Amino acid sequence: MTLHRREVLATFGVASASSLLFALGCGASARPVRRAPQVSGEVRTWLHDAVARLAATYPFAHALAVSRRRTTAARDVLGAGTAHLHAEGVLLTARDRDGTWHEHAIAELSRDAIAAATRALGADRPPRPIDFGPPPATPAEPPTLDDRDLGARLDLLLHGDAALARRLVYAAAALDIDDAITWSVAPGRDLEQRLVRIRQTAVRAAWNGTRPVVRAVERAWSGGLDDQPLTPGDLIATSEAALEVFTPGGLDDGERPVVLDPSVVAVLLDAAARGLLTADAARRPEVARRLADPAPLASPLVTVIDDPTTPGAYGGFAFDDEGEPAAPLTLLDAGRIAAQLSDRAAGAPGRGRRPGHLGRVTPSPSHLRLVPGP
Repeated sequence: MTLHRREVLATFGVASASSLLFALGCGASARPVRRAPQVSGEVRTWLHDAVARLAATYPFAHALAVSRRRTTAARDVLGAGTAHLHAEGVLLTARDRDGTWHEHAIAELSRDAIAAATRALGADRPPRPIDFGPPPATPAEPPTLDDRDLGARLDLLLHGDAALARRLVYAAAALDIDDAITWSVAPGRDLEQRLVRIRQTAVRAAWNGTRPVVRAVERAWSGGLDDQPLTPGDLIATSEAALEVFTPGGLDDGERPVVLDPSVVAVLLDAAARGLLTADAARRPEVARRLADPAPLASPLVTVIDDPTTPGAYGGFAFDDEGEPAAPLTLLDAGRIAAQLSDRAAGAPGRGRRPGHLGRVTPSPSHLRLVPGP
């Protein structure tokens, strides 16, 4: 039986670079939107006025704004594709004296839209004088990246293992750049940060008899494009893994020590943090019973810290989506539960995260760090 290249790619579930863009969430055409102003002082002035008006009606008020640009480029043996998306928005949050929370989100970052959102929350009184504290430093503008530079970087990811390429049936590479500016304003708090998150992916595939073997390597970080890129050694190791020949067989029954790959450990820790160690998870009866059990959750060799201050971490930030400054939080201390990820509504602010910065607030981990053991 002879398979053409497109049939091989269909077996892998990918047909071209455009499929990679859809898989990364950037395949759809972007809705035309007004480009958010890059003059941070102007944006903060609009947010200051909104918070001052909300504070005249509510005992607590907070404004969160975001201007987000995302560029995703992909290339494989069939061609290349690039997607550019832009999104912006504002989320106003207020709390009544009886503890009821009110939120209003808009998909436009402008003075008139913010003023209309403020009125929608019933804040029609004159603004109250508020001290917002010292103004934040304006984040540095990252270097401009054109399509030619993107193409050159994809070529390195696609052909960094040229010596093994002849034995592969498929190769692909993708580069995703998520550049977001967020502003957080509340009484006594005037914050701004720029989060540039970068993700590189390389895929390799080969035949093992009549079965395809697909291997992928990915690296993600925040910062500059050249801070933590995939190396030729990473690409060669991925190709060699796709070319490994597996001999059918099995293992005799019995107990054996197992060493987990770091990527497996990361998945387990993330699942534990999201499924057990958040305020939302603690509301489930089965989780509440487990948390009330004094027995250790894990081995005494396991200490896990949620640390958004780790330099270069893909999930790092200077403040969360509720405006709380970033700080390390020990979740597991020698196998025992030491803390939970919570948000302001749960009474313990510190990890209020929002999907896309404007979605429903959900306590979730940022950058989990496993303390090295012996």
